[in-house]
Amino acid sequence: MAFFVSFRRPLHCGIRAFCAGSFAKHYVPAISVACSGKKSQGSVGLLSSLDHSWETVEKRIRNTSQDSFFVSKRGEIGGAKELAVGVFDGVGGWEASGIDVRSFSWGLSQKTRENFEKQAKDGGTVVDALKIGFQEVLGDKSIVGGGATACLSQFCGGNGIIRVINLGDSGYSIYRNGSLLFRSNIPFDLRRDQEEGGKYIKNEVDEADVYNHQLKHGDVVLLSTDGILDNLFFEGIERVVTKTLVEAGIWLKSGQNILPCEGNVSKDQLLVAAQVSRHLVVSAKKNAQNTKIDTPFALEARKHRFFYQGGKPDDITALVLIILDASLVTTLFPPSLFCV
Repeated sequence: MAFFVSFRRPLHCGIRAFCAGSFAKHYVPAISVACSGKKSQGSVGLLSSLDHSWETVEKRIRNTSQDSFFVSKRGEIGGAKELAVGVFDGVGGWEASGIDVRSFSWGLSQKTRENFEKQAKDGGTVVDALKIGFQEVLGDKSIVGGGATACLSQFCGGNGIIRVINLGDSGYSIYRNGSLLFRSNIPFDLRRDQEEGGKYIKNEVDEADVYNHQLKHGDVVLLSTDGILDNLFFEGIERVVTKTLVEAGIWLKSGQNILPCEGNVSKDQLLVAAQVSRHLVVSAKKNAQNTKIDTPFALEARKHRFFYQGGKPDDITALVLIILDASLVTTLFPPSLFCV
């Protein structure tokens, strides 16, 4: 049986169909987000929502990064808990035209989240929310231009299914029992272009790749911008994820195998596991500043006969969902946010 189903239309498939069915298990995601703005990567200091308010940490990120993200509120639809998350990477080339790339990226992120929270109860999906949010950005006169890649997901706790839409060189990957299970390809981005005579749109949302995945207890989903993907090989990401979840006791070593824990998951375990997004961004940031190592970006450059060695300095964002059997979670605390 195929692990995922890819489709392009109809993208308006409602949440009632997405979350339909009767399942013995219900799932909850433990969520953490970590970001490092390119302009602030020479500075020292970690700001975390574990010690400060989410708004304080997000404000610092907004001031330093063209990457953006959102985590929606959890809603209940037909008895099933569901939410949406997403990462966006503002296209930096627009800066040469004097355009604030952050306004497009953060504007699209905010509008997508707001529309999802308003419409989910009526059967709207994160795809619908992105479509509407994109049109609202186009109609916002304060946003004169810009572009962004996007990777968004909608998770239904009633059946453990996650729906992901991916546009551009942001992307996502899924890890199960210590191994990479799936990674996305790189299709499109979203743009608002200005030309003499009016505006036009390239790469509509309808052209994006959309996937459904059936997740299990202990699965890890990573949504990331190219700051992660250009500087960390998937083998390296797998090692960071595995090390963190084993330390948290959410994954357990059994001989040569790694299996998800079968007992209750405590708050202390979740606090350790929440560090996985931070560990990934710290690793990517370290590689980005190293001029002597091989990275995915360097290897790709050499394929095109351009000699390049080292990492690629960039904004870096990792958003992680750890999928847990709801019956095993004693306390689920709010999403964690790190500015690295």
